[in-house]
Amino acid sequence: VVYSGVSNLYIYTRKTGETVNVFVGGDIVFPKISENRVVYYDFVYMGFKMYNINTSEKTDLIVTNWPGGGSDSFQFYGDYIVYENTDSDMYSTEIFLYNIATGENIQLTESPGEDYPANPCIYKNTVAWQLSEGNLNDIVMYDIDSNKYTSVTNTSQFASETYPSIYENTIVYSYFYYDKINGTILYGLTMYNITTEDETTIFTAGEPTGSTPEIFGDKIVYSVTGVSLNLYDLITNEDIPIYEGVYLTTPWNLNENYVLFTVLSEGVYLYKYNNPPAIEIGNIT
Repeated sequence: VVYSGVSNLYIYTRKTGETVNVFVGGDIVFPKISENRVVYYDFVYMGFKMYNINTSEKTDLIVTNWPGGGSDSFQFYGDYIVYENTDSDMYSTEIFLYNIATGENIQLTESPGEDYPANPCIYKNTVAWQLSEGNLNDIVMYDIDSNKYTSVTNTSQFASETYPSIYENTIVYSYFYYDKINGTILYGLTMYNITTEDETTIFTAGEPTGSTPEIFGDKIVYSVTGVSLNLYDLITNEDIPIYEGVYLTTPWNLNENYVLFTVLSEGVYLYKYNNPPAIEIGNIT
């Protein structure tokens, strides 16, 4: 587990329960980990830097003109950083893809007028983000290997999709539907199969729910705004609140065993959802 405090990077090892405090300097935010490397943004450097946990090596990566934003403004996976870059205001935001190995920096979007992309995510060779078009949003996907763009959703006058998250061949995102004429409002979660191009509604409700989902395997963790953090099982359709309260902060993450989340004024929590059955040994002759 990695987190930051002004000029320090904190690395917590679950197996030992020990936390290592690494002074990296600057004013750092939103560290993201992939294997043994941690990428974070430094406001003094005005760009991204990287720390190698195994070698303790610190590397300056790329200077940007991002003025600051949310934790969803960039993601890190393998050799790639996908991030928002802003020139002057929110309507000049574009998505960029930086290759750590080669130093190549590619602008992925060129949004017209007041449209702008946000909340990029990446898994292996797939990048996705939400494209804001007025008050509505669509999900767009980009394949790094083929340089192919795909419109995952097509915004109608009623629907809006935000906060994509990718795992293997699945993209999950928040769903909002508002039919002003009939007074119908729906919130929920939807997922898209990259291989089959099928879109599936996971659930909908009349109250705000399904915010900023994250997916790993057949598990999704999402928030019910101002109420709880939930863990949803795509196989069993079981929906479990793992934290209830109003002080939950983004981001939250999950892997094959744990959900990691932060509660203001309390700290960082690990919730273990995968508990293999204990082995029981009977009488031995």
